Amino acid sequence: MVALDALEAAVAGCFESGSRDLKTLTQELDADLGPGAGDGLGEQLQAIIEDFVARGWLQPAEPM
Repeated sequence: MVALDALEAAVAGCFESGSRDLKTLTQELDADLGPGAGDGLGEQLQAIIEDFVARGWLQPAEPM
């Protein structure tokens, strides 16, 4: 069993509900988390996404 922290769980939930890119994910979570949450949020989300890809939970985006 893998334990997720609150932000990781929120990221997983956003992807399950249809989020497909970092920009959209950041906007959704910034709105949910409230003022001040955006400080470094993009970097945290990128690290979580990279971890999820490494675990095989997400497929990396294909270059356009």
